[in-house]
Amino acid sequence: MSEREERRFVEIPRESVRLMAESTGLELSDEVAALLAEDVCYRLREATQN
Repeated sequence: MSEREERRFVEIPRESVRLMAESTGLELSDEVAALLAEDVCYRLREATQN
C-alpha cells in the first residue's frame, strides 16, 4: 500500500447495534452497544483481510 493510499475501515454506529438488538427484543445500555459495535468492526476487518 502506498503512503498516499488511505485505509478505510467499516464503522458500525452503536445506535445501529442497539436497533438490531431491539428488533429481537433485547435492550442494550450505551456501554454494551459501544463495545459490541467495536467488536463487529474488528471482526469485519479480520474477515475481509483474510
